Amino acid sequence: MRYHKLDLNLLVALDALLEEGSVSRAAERIYLSQPAMSSALARLREHFGDQLLVPIGRRMVLTERAQALRGEVRAILLRIQQVTQPLGGFDPANAERTFSIAASDYFSIVVLPHLLAYCSQHAPGVHLDVYPLSPRLSEGLERGDIDLLIVPSIYALPDYPQSTLFEDPWVAAAWSDNPLIGDTLDEERYFALEHVIKRENHAMFPPLDERMLSGLKRRRKVASSVPQYSLLPMCLPGTPYLATVQAGLARLYAQWLPLRLMALPLAIPPLIEIMQWPHHKIGDHGIRWLRESVAHVCASRFARGEPREAFSPQS
Repeated sequence: MRYHKLDLNLLVALDALLEEGSVSRAAERIYLSQPAMSSALARLREHFGDQLLVPIGRRMVLTERAQALRGEVRAILLRIQQVTQPLGGFDPANAERTFSIAASDYFSIVVLPHLLAYCSQHAPGVHLDVYPLSPRLSEGLERGDIDLLIVPSIYALPDYPQSTLFEDPWVAAAWSDNPLIGDTLDEERYFALEHVIKRENHAMFPPLDERMLSGLKRRRKVASSVPQYSLLPMCLPGTPYLATVQAGLARLYAQWLPLRLMALPLAIPPLIEIMQWPHHKIGDHGIRWLRESVAHVCASRFARGEPREAFSPQS
């Protein structure tokens, strides 16, 4: 179909080219062959009277015209998606749909298996693509590449709707035979021992426990650092070290590893996990079902107050 001499099918190719900045990656993104995408780029260049993508060394760079088109083309496609959405509700039992979720390794380990089990029972045709957190989350939501973002509340993106899922307190974890821990773990002992910590990978996502502890004006002795919270419990058996871990994650690993879990001797707030979604998908019945399903699974896994009561100093 043509509109003002432009084949509207080329809008999808143009969007992929502007987002990927590469003919090969754009072709892969929308399942075209590379020659077909090259042909589409040639037609787009002719229509707009601009090169759109120009080679600089070994990479392709958007021209000024292409940069101006990027947001406009994405907005047009999102609007088309809204207009063409079928009327009526979402029938999970018969739906065939893939949702994209951006979430931390913590959520993927503690909650995702239960969410997948729920979907397999209630929506067998629904598939979940789960991606790690990245500094470009806002762009992903705006473009519609991410249907649901699940993050700690302190990482919440401004100007996007959100809903709280659950709270999970922090606990101290150690090897069950750690000889340096007595009957209780007090504040002095906590700071005297060496720790395995999660290090900062992105400035946008500073380590949660480090951020919570910053107000105490005391620093931990660090024996080792790892890129993910999910690695902390596995580093403890056979060592004299401590780790500060979310209770839900610690409890899960304690089923398989010789770990001792203790209440923190510090007053730091619990992890508050939230979900966020794009403005332009508020009326999407499928995403509404996904949000409700995530909330239901989280509520069943994190009954109010349960994680906090599950951990106390052990003798």
